[in-house]
Amino acid sequence: ELGALDDESAKRAIEEPAKINIKSDFKSSSFTYEPDATNHILKFLTKEGKKRIESSQLQIICNSIEQKVMKNNLTSVSINDIDDLKLIIKNYYNERINSIKDKNERSKARDVIEDELIFFDGDQKRRLPLFEGKILQMINEDTLRTLVDSHLLRSERVEGGGFTYELSHDTLLDPILEA
Repeated sequence: ELGALDDESAKRAIEEPAKINIKSDFKSSSFTYEPDATNHILKFLTKEGKKRIESSQLQIICNSIEQKVMKNNLTSVSINDIDDLKLIIKNYYNERINSIKDKNERSKARDVIEDELIFFDGDQKRRLPLFEGKILQMINEDTLRTLVDSHLLRSERVEGGGFTYELSHDTLLDPILEA
């Protein structure tokens, strides 16, 4: 499992894959990030330098940018080419939830995420861990696996057996609360 990244590691993770020009392995041609674009992404993900960067959040944003690169045949990405990062995360959340085919399970998954895994009181927002047994009383195992595989939730093994689950990153809090 890839842990949280520091700024320098995240910068390399953003810029280096984009430079590779092996069309057979990647859908897009190679491209570069201008320094202002990279810094904008890093500031957003670190909440102005206060948090380490979760690779799953970085991947969501970089994937969105790569889609735009392919659509517009960009060779360089500037800050002006980057869409609203909060909106990218919000759209990702909605897309992942909507990928749950069963309407009833989709609704239950929303309830778990939006009502059980977030503490919200005024301007205080926090991710809350929830024990696996409690979650499985609300959604089925396939839905839980979908939420983990899509990087909305992450798991942590509990001493004595089982897992707890929580939102994968703080950047999901605002988009989920808006949803």
